Amino acid sequence: MLGSIAWLLVAVVLFLVLGVVTLLASAFDWTLWPTIRRARRELIRVARQRCPNATVFSQQGATKIDPRYLGFLIKTNTDEERQAASRPESLRAIP
Repeated sequence: MLGSIAWLLVAVVLFLVLGVVTLLASAFDWTLWPTIRRARRELIRVARQRCPNATVFSQQGATKIDPRYLGFLIKTNTDEERQAASRPESLRAIP
């Protein structure tokens, strides 16, 4: 009895995991991950030139539909650092 319940539990967990993977695979273009990692690394390098404690997060949207749905967030500790980072001659001037 206990063995059959354990197998049933394993089957349900496997079913849920595969469902989540299928859902994510339909929305995200996983081939972009190396490019996203390089872009994030470069953004961190540039952001920390003005704000030494800046951190960068990538917000991966539905990149399988269109890579333009990818976004990055730059977090600073203070409003002054945020203002310095948002000046046109700083981060927005990245080619």
